[in-house]
Amino acid sequence: MLYSSDELIFKIMSFSLKPKSLNYAYTWEEIKTKYSGLIDELDGIISSLLVSSKTNANVTFAIVASQSPFQVIHVAENDFAILIGDRTFDTLISLCVRIQSLEGINDMVGAPNIKEPKQFSGKYLLDITKEIVFHTKDPAYLMLPTQPKYVYRAALCFIVSHEFAHISHGHLEFKKSEVFPQYAQTEDEHATTLRTLEMDADASATSSVFAIFENNIESMKQLEEIPPNLEKSIRAGYILGIYIAHIYHDSLTLNYTPKRYPTGYSRFMTSVSVIQQLYSKNFPEQLGLPEETRRSLTQAFVNLSGHLNNLWHPIVANSQVYDIQNHSVSHEYNTLGEVIALDSLEPLHDRWALIRPELEKFRRGGSFAPAITRV
Repeated sequence: MLYSSDELIFKIMSFSLKPKSLNYAYTWEEIKTKYSGLIDELDGIISSLLVSSKTNANVTFAIVASQSPFQVIHVAENDFAILIGDRTFDTLISLCVRIQSLEGINDMVGAPNIKEPKQFSGKYLLDITKEIVFHTKDPAYLMLPTQPKYVYRAALCFIVSHEFAHISHGHLEFKKSEVFPQYAQTEDEHATTLRTLEMDADASATSSVFAIFENNIESMKQLEEIPPNLEKSIRAGYILGIYIAHIYHDSLTLNYTPKRYPTGYSRFMTSVSVIQQLYSKNFPEQLGLPEETRRSLTQAFVNLSGHLNNLWHPIVANSQVYDIQNHSVSHEYNTLGEVIALDSLEPLHDRWALIRPELEKFRRGGSFAPAITRV
């Protein structure tokens, strides 16, 4: 079990280490019963990440009461802890199970169709998801025995893998190093460097979800326990889990134009780009699955809100189309919108080419994306 020891919990809560957003870190004895399901999931994810990335560090996790739902802390020389907010299990699983059971997406991931009792007609996408995240009092009506768990597991895996990448890729130590100020000489440069590290963590998290779930699929194949339709459902499910993780992040944030993080849609496009590269290499015949999953997710929210124009979120509609003749505006999802989002990441790719050699000195495991510079 990789839960942080009482000694580490004491250090995390010490005046010198305790993050401002942290209210309390629970010991194993305090939460082992109440959060047993979440603890088992986290233990499995982090164990898999440690093995697959060959990370040279002691990485544990702790359930905490905090204003920040996820964060990572460098406790001692080789000791790191991933801190997970105590509301994570209820809020994330409610969002995942609610979305995967909506008409328009449920068949794709092998979930039952469960009618939404609340009225969301005319609502923005984030109004809908925030209502689910913050105001689902009793999700029991969603927890049918036939509900697949891989969507939730993929979303949680993405979130945890993002934090894990900050450890394995040496981000924490790089930010405290003597060389870091060279890449943070102005406020804008500082923000660009931090956004670049977040982009790297998102890319790594996406790759980690792919690797862990494809390994699970391969294991099931060897045991001859997976029919072809289930294989596709699991793939669509882990892709959907990654997408939901981005929507979950947007639902929790108070700032949609952060300085130190890429915008939500740019982060989504980082994941899409990585998935497309992985599928192009490994499953070229299924290259359309990521976009098919996004369209199905869009249709599920359209069914709730009544029209695509109501949703106002770039994952489902990234462009506005102006009809000059009729003086009207409609929303759609197109390649141009994707190109614009990817173009906003170009300065981060330039910065990545500069800081990657420095990060190699601090890398504890995993692998880096290649440095690609614009000509």
